[in-house]
Amino acid sequence: MDYQHRISWSPSTAPPAELPEGVQREFLQSPGGMLELLTSGPQWHEGYERVEKQPLLFIHGGFESAFDFSNYLQFFSSHGYSCYAPSLRGHGASYKLGFWSMYWASKHALALDVALVIAHIRSKHPNNVIIIGHSSGGGLAQYILDKDMEKLGGLVTLAGTPGFGSFGVYLNWIRLDPWFLIRTCFKHFGHPRSPLSSTALVHSAFFSRAFPLQEICEIERMMPEYESMSWTVSMMTKFVSPERVIGSILPTLKGGRRVLVVAGGEDKLMNGVIMQKLAAWYRVAWESVRGKSEEEVEESSEEVVRYGVVEGSGHHIMKDIAWEAGAEMLLEWLQGR
Repeated sequence: MDYQHRISWSPSTAPPAELPEGVQREFLQSPGGMLELLTSGPQWHEGYERVEKQPLLFIHGGFESAFDFSNYLQFFSSHGYSCYAPSLRGHGASYKLGFWSMYWASKHALALDVALVIAHIRSKHPNNVIIIGHSSGGGLAQYILDKDMEKLGGLVTLAGTPGFGSFGVYLNWIRLDPWFLIRTCFKHFGHPRSPLSSTALVHSAFFSRAFPLQEICEIERMMPEYESMSWTVSMMTKFVSPERVIGSILPTLKGGRRVLVVAGGEDKLMNGVIMQKLAAWYRVAWESVRGKSEEEVEESSEEVVRYGVVEGSGHHIMKDIAWEAGAEMLLEWLQGR
């Protein structure tokens, strides 16, 4: 089964995704229109200590939406966390943009959507927000910290775009799909959906070999018809200072932990080499920040910046068959284990 997607230059008309149990949909007013926000409140079970935990904010990547975090919303709310996942403009059930408006939407404009959601969360919770970004959403989270748009309580990148630039990621994509450039330029005339224009292409780029091909169809249905190229292209070279990013994270987690870098064991795009380099990049930055601090800081770089691999997972860590192993890894980090 290899469904060939019909390239469209108009917004998606697919109805909003049906939400799983325990997940709610609300909308926030932004200057451009209404933003979809999926939420899941803490579920208290017998034996759990009812304490206010740091709220979790999940940021999706390109050709995704808040719904891609539905598994995580259910999982972490069942462990007592308040969870939030917005759909950025042009994604999910958020307000639609025309092709060229979306094509040129900058990462700063998308970061403003996230900042609006953070302000909404702050109005509800006393604790600092933990931001968890997947793919380009991980790059967006780093950008927000670099520009000091928000002070946050922790940063998690799930196969996240590295702050030193994603040029190597796209080289990996071209190696995976040798027809990438030819198809994009000569068949689809530069359309952003070209590299993901069939079920087989989505499967090979985003998921592990074991992920059922038939389940890709529902995921494809929720994908926007087109994406911001300004967002992705502007992250191909270094776009943040690692010292500024790590210095903007408030050390509110146990043991002074600030960053968790998560890789998918079968991720062909942001592979282990790139993700290990990202963790090392932030560890070096931490040593620099610690060296300039007037206070004596004991935490090692390996403690402040953790690295983990979700074995058996492709790029789409939150939806692949090993998603629960990734969620458990994040939970251990949050709980200081």
